[in-house]
Order: sequence, then structure tokens, then C-alpha cells
Amino acid sequence: MAETDTEQGAALELARLAEQLKELKAKADARSEYREALSTLESDITDLGKKIGGLQAVRNTRKAEYSQEDLDKMVQIEGNGPKWNPARQHKMDACTPEVREFQEIADNMYILGTLLKVDPRQTEYCREVAMRNPIMRKSLDTSAGAAWIPTDLSASMHEKVRLQLRVAALHSRINMPTNPYKLPIEGADATAYLVSERGDIDDDLTANLRVPAAGALQSSPAFTALTLTAKKLGCRVTTSAELTEESIIPILPELSRKLALAMATAQEDALVNGDTTSPHMDDDVTASTDRRKAWMGYRRLAKDVGTAYIANTTPFNVLDVADLRKLRMKMGIYGLNPRNLTIVTGGVGFNKLLSLKDGTNPSPIMTLEKYGPQATIITGEVARVDGIPIVLSESVRENLNHGDGTWDGLTSDATCLILVNNEQFLFGDYRATTLKSREIIETDQSTLVVLQRLCFSSWASTATNVGVLYDIRA
Repeated sequence: MAETDTEQGAALELARLAEQLKELKAKADARSEYREALSTLESDITDLGKKIGGLQAVRNTRKAEYSQEDLDKMVQIEGNGPKWNPARQHKMDACTPEVREFQEIADNMYILGTLLKVDPRQTEYCREVAMRNPIMRKSLDTSAGAAWIPTDLSASMHEKVRLQLRVAALHSRINMPTNPYKLPIEGADATAYLVSERGDIDDDLTANLRVPAAGALQSSPAFTALTLTAKKLGCRVTTSAELTEESIIPILPELSRKLALAMATAQEDALVNGDTTSPHMDDDVTASTDRRKAWMGYRRLAKDVGTAYIANTTPFNVLDVADLRKLRMKMGIYGLNPRNLTIVTGGVGFNKLLSLKDGTNPSPIMTLEKYGPQATIITGEVARVDGIPIVLSESVRENLNHGDGTWDGLTSDATCLILVNNEQFLFGDYRATTLKSREIIETDQSTLVVLQRLCFSSWASTATNVGVLYDIRA
């Protein structure tokens, strides 16, 4: 590691200087002109010793290795040893157990201060954690941390949200510096043509011997822009205004977990069932605040393209692998590589997959115990078929009309399977999760609101990068 190399180098330098010091002391006894150099060398050794002490102090506060870049975010090495940077620790990835604990305490402080509308540093909770947690004590020290106080949720809370994700975790995420954000992407490919060899000196003067105007030199890749527009998702929790510090502290971890789960569930639901058209494809989605109107989700994208939106052709109480393979074929190039594909379904669809038919052949379904824990699996994976992982999601509706795979309030006896190319979609995060509160004086309550701004998009909205097999009935 870079840090270890730095410490070893400093130790070698210290040994070299110590040897010089020994020689200079011997010479200083005989000649006075060495005394100034001796004093300078003693000062250098003292400073270097402090630096090594600082490096060792940082190393001894953790149980696992991390990079020099992470170290630089956590501390700033100065002449008197490490100086903690709590603001950076609050936002950096939780690379050590100590930083994770620090971030969780900071989140509790932030939620506590927001609910009680007090400076969290003045609470008994803060004083207790400062006593037992050296990192937090150093962070809240006015000399070491410049009276730092958490003003938003930490990276650990964002991580909690993502840990709750199953389907949304399949796709990459980017940070949006602006909203909207235009992301340049490659469009049409360049086209190359056959060009004959020409050796005569005047060939370039003959127009029909040149590379044609529509040829390779006139053909270049077309570039376009994918516009990401963030939408705001929010969750509200109402509590009694009679909350006290003693009563709220025990439920802080559970409150944090529930807030993270609510935000993750909203992302999953909009990802699977989202539809920005009017009216929504499901007749029961009418409210303007419904999260399923945030962006275009899997089902709507597949339905709009149409090619890979097909009905189960076997009897409704049976599922045959031939239909899954047909769906994959309908996706064309986006359905070729099983490494890039995932089947998303709910409980009914998964139970149908467990009894999947393959003519007279053995069922092609493979559950986890068959391919072993050594296999690379994705979050939420429960089985595989044809090498494609199966992920369960409670957002996959099981009350759809078997006729067209939408909800109409008349017939609600079917569900669907969704086959998605993971590489063809992305999330854009514009603003981290924030927390706000206000008092409701009419009912003597306090409202806690969690907000997040993000978006979901397909790299190519007209491509068959997601398919739906509907009319799957229990």
C-alpha cells in the first residue's frame, strides 16, 4: 500500500539521519562549526519522528487496509500528526468499520437534531457517543474539527438505500452535475466500404476512381446526447411533538432503516411500473404524486417497442422454456449474452419458473444450491435458467389482465416475467438524500420528510433492450 511505503521510507530516512547525528556529535566535540548543522539535524529528526507517529496513529485506528487516497480524505498529515477531516469522512465511502460507525452516529445526530429542532451537539446522546467514540470526539472538538456538525445524511445512508435495492441495483449510476444533464453518447456506427487499389499517378484526377462521397471518408460515427432529467422522490414520517431525546434515541436505527427502505421501494416500483404517458398504462395509477409516474419503466418501454412484448403461448397454468427463449430471440442483439441479462419476476412468476417445462427434458431451472456459493451471483438472485439470473421483486404486479398485461380493474388474474439487459439502462443521481422537518401546530405533531432527486433512463429508448412475457397465471 502507498501508506506503508511512505512509513517505511520515513523510517529509513530517520535511521540515516540518526547515523549522521551520531557522526556530527562526535565531530562537534572537536570542532565548533559542526554545532549549527547538529542543531538543524536534531530539528529534522524531531519533525520526522512526529510524522511517523502520525502515520502509525492513523494505521492503528483501523482493522483493514485502504488506499492512500482514502487516507488523504480522512486525515491531513501535519507536523503534529494527523488532523481529522470530519466533513470528508461524512461523505466518503465507509472503507473502515470506524468510518461506518462515525457516519451512523452522525446520521443519528442529524435525525435527532432535525426532529427536536436543537443543536445535536448539545444533546446527551452526543456527549455519550463522544465519550465512547474517539473519532466522533475528535470530530466535535473545536480545535480538531472546527466545531463540525452534520448538516445532511452521510454516505452510509445512501448505501443503506442501495442495499435495499434488488432490481435497481442491476444498473450503473452516475452523478449528475446539473439538472437536466446531457450525456453524450454514440449514435450510428461508422460505415466502411471496399476501395480498389490504385497505382496510376493521375488516378486522383478521375472522379469515379476516388473514394465515393458516400464512402468511408464521408462516413463518421454519429454522436447524440442522452438527456437526464431528475425527478424528486420523497417520504414523510409524522411523529408526536412530545418526543423527547430519551424516547427517540432507541428508535433511531429503525427509523433510519425504514426511511432507506421507503426510498428504495419507490425506485423499484417506478423502475418496473413507471409510465410518464397520460393516461398511465395501469388504470389505477391516476394521482399526480404516484411514484409510478416518475419515469418510463420496464413494462412501458417493452410495450411501446412491442416486438419483445409477448404473451405466454402455453396453457395459462404452465410455463415452458420455449416462451422464455422466444422472448430472448425477440430482443435480438440485446438478448444474446446471458451475462448481461436478468429475469425479474414476483412470487407467482418464480413459482412457475420452479416448475418450468422443457418438453420431455429435465427442467432447465437451476437453484443456488446447484451451482454453489462459489458462483458469482448478483444481489437478490434466487436461481438461473439458461445461465440467466432470476431476481425477485415485489414491484412486479400479480393482478394484471392476462389479455394485455396491464391493470384494468376488470380482470386481475395474471402476472409477468421481465427480461432486461442490465447494460442498457442507468440511474442518474442529482441530489443526495436530504432530511427536513416542520411542526404541525394544529395536531401537535412533527413531520420528517426525506427527499431524493434522481432519474432512470434507457440508453436507447426505441431498442428491444427489455422484454415482457405476460399472461402467466397461478
